[in-house]
Amino acid sequence: MRQHRAEVWSTWRGLVSEQLQSGQGVAAFCRERSLREWQFYEWKKRLRESETVKFVEVKAVATREPKGTTAARSLAIEL
Repeated sequence: MRQHRAEVWSTWRGLVSEQLQSGQGVAAFCRERSLREWQFYEWKKRLRESETVKFVEVKAVATREPKGTTAARSLAIEL
């Protein structure tokens, strides 16, 4: 089943890319290929959302400063 799901995503990724490169509007592109416009827009949205960067949780850990450090502390955060 996973293979089928990957194939479906790949197919729609190709269709969205093809539409963008064709210069055609979505309505004409879908009409030529017997696709439903609402379905095309739904997949375009899914693909766009799947490519967005997600936030990653980062846990801060306190570290000890080396002995003899007398300089003012920096306000920078090092990850």
